[in-house]
Amino acid sequence: MHRTHAKRVGTDVGDDHTGGVRLRFGDCELDTDRAELRRGGELVDVQPLVLSVIELLVRHRDRVVPKEELLDELWGDRFVGESTLTTRIKFARRAVGDDGDTQAVIRTVHGRGYRFVAEVTVVDESSVDASAAVSPAPASVVPDADAWPFTGRREELAAVLRAAESATVGGVVIEGPGGIGATRLAEECLTRLARSGAPVWRVRGLPGRSAIPTSAIADLLPAEGFGTEQVAEDLARAELFARARTALDRLRDGRRAIVLVDDAPLVDPLSAAVLGSLITAGSIFALVTGRPAGGADGDFDSLARSGVLHVVELGPLDEVDVDVLLYRSLRGPIDDETVATLARVSRGRPADLRDIVEASRRAGTLTRVEGVWQLEGRPVSSCSDVWPPDGLSVDARNAAARMALLGSTPLSILSRLVDEEALHELDDGGLVSIDGDATDPDVGLAESVLAEAVLEATGALRQRALRNELTTALLDGPVIPWALARIVGWGPEHGARIDQSTLLENSVLALVAGDFGDAELLAAAVDLEREPGAAVVLAELALRRNQWQRAERLLDEVDVDRIDPLLASLALRRRWTMAFTYRGRHTEALDALTDGAAREEPIGRALAARRLGLLATSGRYLEVEAEAPALLGADGVSRVEVLGSVAVARLGRGLIAEAEALIDEALGLARTIVPAPWRPESLDALLTTKVGTMLQRGQLSDAAALVCTHLPTGRRSRLGLLPAVGAEIELEAGRPRVARELIRAIVASSQRDAFPHFVGLGEVILARAEAARGSSTAAAAAVERGLATLPSTIGVARWRLATSLAELLDQLGRHHEVVALLEPIAAEAHAEGARVAEGDLLFAAATFARDRDAAAALLDRFAAAVEPIEGSLWPLRLRHVEALAAGRDVGGIADAYEELGYRRYAGIARAG
Repeated sequence: MHRTHAKRVGTDVGDDHTGGVRLRFGDCELDTDRAELRRGGELVDVQPLVLSVIELLVRHRDRVVPKEELLDELWGDRFVGESTLTTRIKFARRAVGDDGDTQAVIRTVHGRGYRFVAEVTVVDESSVDASAAVSPAPASVVPDADAWPFTGRREELAAVLRAAESATVGGVVIEGPGGIGATRLAEECLTRLARSGAPVWRVRGLPGRSAIPTSAIADLLPAEGFGTEQVAEDLARAELFARARTALDRLRDGRRAIVLVDDAPLVDPLSAAVLGSLITAGSIFALVTGRPAGGADGDFDSLARSGVLHVVELGPLDEVDVDVLLYRSLRGPIDDETVATLARVSRGRPADLRDIVEASRRAGTLTRVEGVWQLEGRPVSSCSDVWPPDGLSVDARNAAARMALLGSTPLSILSRLVDEEALHELDDGGLVSIDGDATDPDVGLAESVLAEAVLEATGALRQRALRNELTTALLDGPVIPWALARIVGWGPEHGARIDQSTLLENSVLALVAGDFGDAELLAAAVDLEREPGAAVVLAELALRRNQWQRAERLLDEVDVDRIDPLLASLALRRRWTMAFTYRGRHTEALDALTDGAAREEPIGRALAARRLGLLATSGRYLEVEAEAPALLGADGVSRVEVLGSVAVARLGRGLIAEAEALIDEALGLARTIVPAPWRPESLDALLTTKVGTMLQRGQLSDAAALVCTHLPTGRRSRLGLLPAVGAEIELEAGRPRVARELIRAIVASSQRDAFPHFVGLGEVILARAEAARGSSTAAAAAVERGLATLPSTIGVARWRLATSLAELLDQLGRHHEVVALLEPIAAEAHAEGARVAEGDLLFAAATFARDRDAAAALLDRFAAAVEPIEGSLWPLRLRHVEALAAGRDVGGIADAYEELGYRRYAGIARAG
């Protein structure tokens, strides 16, 4: 049975709309203002709760809505089972003309929940928030590229819109492999941002025009003064630049223009320079697609490197998004096996998916059987359905067969394995894709379906012979992880030709390089009895899938005395960090790391550095300061961790300038010497500390901009601290909706993957965001869960959780509980030298207790705690508590908070 807390769905479902709106899908129309559903123009008699089910799914149509969330939203405190929800879903389907077999409107995503998959159009645009835009309906059963609906990309879209809200961000570069949908996402963002009334420009780089000055922006410029002859004969480059810049400034009429720059590498240098100067000046917000071309200062590449342009990387669509995209495009359900196959062969790239769907329908292999789309045979593409093309030479066919077996291959290696003329022949026929570094790009067949068609035509015996030939050729060349992974992937008979130590060595190299697929292939081929170090590689890969319990089992079984020092160090660090973080075995982990620090170098130094990091996490700042001098001479990755730990301690003690210097040095080192797989974790912690130094100085807007620059996008991120801090910053700045978007994905991930160390704090921050948006439904439940979690948390997490709980108690009217909760925890912080945490806790106690006597009783302790803390915020907070204790007016203090950007504090002052 399920118990949650009530929420009135009709008034607060989702955050994409305000007020009533009419939404149309199929022959149905939903009027959320009147709470009416019509089908075929006729009013449908539907129960209010069933209507709420439909409305909630429509509002959240960009994602799967978990069953748990539906139960929370619809039944609140009532105890109901999943069967009740299933019955309401059945009634909802019946109301919209759907059924459990067809599922053309409400799709069951097994094991996850439900998703609204019908195409939706807004009837009354005036009542819809700009972020609620819906995709245009497809023009035909299988539409062209531009007409396919926009699906998925929720996090990436949110990242772009967040960046556009910041005056310090000049735009975004949307990156990804060909066909991934960068231009489609940019167009969607442009449509939404244009609703603000800002000027909208489109600039596109075109082949053959990159040498013509201002050719990319020519359509925006006035005809007079920009004639081709004048450009060539009269105007120097500087003059032309100045005229173009002036013309575009006039065109935007004093407003910040939104500019889509498509195919940026093909934009002529002068156009790029003009646009770059406008971006730097804050005159335009640019949506840039294509990898930025390298070049002179001021072009898109240098702007991205400097952080003026943020980078949003697009990964492949997941299977659920592919399913929904197919539903909306084909106007009907697709069987599960077909969805899985199309997601695989398209590599999650919308353009490839479209091509495969269209070609497979033409070839008759994708057909509709009794209303359900399914593959009859293998999928084909525009390349593969005519394989081999007429006139293709035997050498080119052989080259294609080798490339199909190899997959995407560095050109330097491929040139040894296939005939050069044959490769050029395939390229001339449009059968080759090239991606990556221009000096040694990855080269492969244009599509995975083409590779399957080539292999099918090659035959099993010929494939076997080719694998033997390629195995010999690869082993005769440089021994690199990529080559060995290909050999292992062809089966044990080929992988057996590689000795175990070489497999292990190269799996480690692949892991360090961030080539996780190759690392897994190689490590999985290692006999763990002979080479136990491979278990460490497998554990790291499990962690990257959030399978921390599997990683824990693998590491517990490793005999670290039988593996090399690098892997032993990694195994012990991971083993005890997980015990500390996920299991809450704090003392045991620290004691084990103390013993480990006595080991020989470099293991001992690495474990000592890790222990210092966990002490800083524990808030034991005085111990960090006592032990740090002996470790500050460390080098490499250990030095990064030591610097970061000492910076946390200095920040916690209020020594902001010292913390800032240390963290800047650590960040510089981390970006250059920390291996790619571990860099996100390192930067997450270091950037969180950097943001903390900015907040203590009262630089709220700068801190928000830094978070926005580095926030993760897509599903690949393993960052957790930075989004949580970002959510709290957005709450301080009075933007609860943005805060909610930042934190809820992290909370959901922590709940799904059973990360107990973060769930409690994340849920409370999320509840604060909901309460600030006017919905206090989740607050009471979050308080109870947070209070239950509090005894098992330590250090920074404990202090932040306690202050967040105090705010929720205030919002629930339970002011009398605040001081009793916070005062003893503030004493704990004081004992550890944590002046900032002590000040935060005492300030929360003084303000949320809503009691003049309580503020007076805490005043002296608060003044003593914050006296050494640097920055402009704390003197203002002290004036605030003094005014509360004296019963004086705090209106002027509220205004001072506003000037610093701390709108939440201003609200607290005015309410107090």
